Amino acid sequence: MERAKTEFNPYSWNGGSVVAIAGENFVTIASDTRISQDYSIHSRATPKITELSKNLYVGVCGFHGDAQAFIKQIKSLVKDYLMNHKNKISVSSAAQLIGNTLYYRRFFPYYAYVILAGLDEQGKGAVYAYDPVGSFERVPHKSVGSGNHFIQPLLDNQIGLNHQGPEADFSNNPSEVNNFIKDVFRSVSERDIYTGDGGVIMTIGPHGESKTEFVLRHD
Repeated sequence: MERAKTEFNPYSWNGGSVVAIAGENFVTIASDTRISQDYSIHSRATPKITELSKNLYVGVCGFHGDAQAFIKQIKSLVKDYLMNHKNKISVSSAAQLIGNTLYYRRFFPYYAYVILAGLDEQGKGAVYAYDPVGSFERVPHKSVGSGNHFIQPLLDNQIGLNHQGPEADFSNNPSEVNNFIKDVFRSVSERDIYTGDGGVIMTIGPHGESKTEFVLRHD
């Protein structure tokens, strides 16, 4: 009788989706609240976006354990930056800090797909997207997670205006962007079993932050 083979696998995939859109003077980042594995749901009320400092948020999808460890490390480094420089970290500095942190772990990487969202020094919306080993770029819009293959084409078409005329542009209207994100998540939750339960949208603008919560399907 052949022995059952076992192998070490330190990672799990806990699903969920994160979306970020940069406007002219605002940025929006959103996620669902479901944490699951295979056909089991571990939590229905765990957003995947975290505040690093005022007007600066990070969204993480992948292995929830690695995501929590990564966020804990980044929040500590952001706090150190404030103590050492006596100034809040800028979104560009935070982008480099996250890239360096992920790259440092490249031989045993965090199983985490990261999006950083904030306002840059000119007050413009900024979104940075990463791979698990720290390569990053500034992008106008991005999605990561289990619903990415459904969401990214919608972002490219509706926000990036691929195959669209300029009259269809609503990317600089925060209210319409929020409504679009809600529609996107509701559509994805019909197709992706790992995205669902609820959604959270954070909008960061010149007059502060606003939070919107909405309901997704629970099955």
